[in-house]
Amino acid sequence: MEYDFSILYGSQTGTAKFASEELVRELSKYDFNIKLASLEDYNFLSLPEENMVIFIVATTGIFKII
Repeated sequence: MEYDFSILYGSQTGTAKFASEELVRELSKYDFNIKLASLEDYNFLSLPEENMVIFIVATTGIFKII
């Protein structure tokens, strides 16, 4: 199956997964064919074959500027 684009998410607590699922729901209203996958499950050897990829990643912890 050919996809218009893929959304790949990286999530420890579920935040990025939730945001990715919301984005898929919204974009599906416009008849986009979207592949959703976690970064853990995605085969990165397939990356050059993708039309477009959106990465959504959430972090945990405290960000500190040095």
